[in-house]
Amino acid sequence: MPQFTRGRKIYWWKGTLTSVAVVVFLAATRGLYFFPTSIALGPCLPDWTSPSTYFAVFEEPASPMKKTRFELGTGDVQICYGSPSARGRSIFNTETKSDRLEIDSPRQFLVPNGRIWRLGANEPTRIFINRPILFGDLRLAPGRYSMYTIPGSKEWEIFITRSTFHWGNQISSKVRRREVGSTTVPVSVVNQRTEALTFQATDIQIDSATLRIKWSNVMVDIPIVSSE
Repeated sequence: MPQFTRGRKIYWWKGTLTSVAVVVFLAATRGLYFFPTSIALGPCLPDWTSPSTYFAVFEEPASPMKKTRFELGTGDVQICYGSPSARGRSIFNTETKSDRLEIDSPRQFLVPNGRIWRLGANEPTRIFINRPILFGDLRLAPGRYSMYTIPGSKEWEIFITRSTFHWGNQISSKVRRREVGSTTVPVSVVNQRTEALTFQATDIQIDSATLRIKWSNVMVDIPIVSSE
């Protein structure tokens, strides 16, 4: 009988330690994502399940994770994205021959028109909101989402999905099934080139703002409005 009791205790401790290990792992990789955005938006967490994340601990990543956060109405909007640099590459089809630097061989575009692009690098580009908003003409409830786009020469279609833990370029059918919708915005070709992909909030008003995406010679503005 005592031997049976000791076996049950060992089994209990193993189960407890396993449960604690799982909680610690999830807390390290998901953090405040356990909580609704009404409590905390959560940090821009790297994907600790990817080996490249650990390499970044020892050296500056080529596409560092960046954050843009701004107030909107009574809430907040936060964008987390990997920021790649052009490094002499031809990025979009909007670049003319005189715009390109003499590095690509053969010439090719990093982000071709008509193909899904993760709107960043490494982890998916995420948007966290704690109040309802209009993202372009797409209505979003409070929550955590990721976004990607199909770029074109005159407009981009930007998709929003509830999937936030896929690797950035693994936009599978499973990820797409969780889409809540898309919005289409015009593209501007500008003279001043932006070396690193940048998301910034402009035209900030009490209940509206513009999310501006800039890279190479392209600029895209997405209107965001509080819809409380």
